[in-house]
Amino acid sequence: MARRASGGGADDLVVVQDRQGDGEAAGVSSDEEVQQLRAALKAAAHKVQVLQPMAALNEKLVKKLQVLEEEKRALQDLLEQVLERRRGRAAGGGEGWWVEEVEREEEER
Repeated sequence: MARRASGGGADDLVVVQDRQGDGEAAGVSSDEEVQQLRAALKAAAHKVQVLQPMAALNEKLVKKLQVLEEEKRALQDLLEQVLERRRGRAAGGGEGWWVEEVEREEEER
């Protein structure tokens, strides 16, 4: 047997021991217990109804965050590659528009 404690939350279910051995919990009438269980069930059902959309939204946000983190890492890698090529070409490792670009930026500074 279970009985709802006075706290009102789904975590507030309390086990009531059957001390009489006849299927009835000590000090709780079966009608009272049924009413308490119905109230607990109604409250739990309401919480599930309220929290399900939030959980679904949370899952979507977690997935979006993962995608954004992957994109960020890819952009960081790309930036590092570009900067390495730029430094290498600016140091005389290559010719072409990279050197001209670096020279122009240095003149602007």
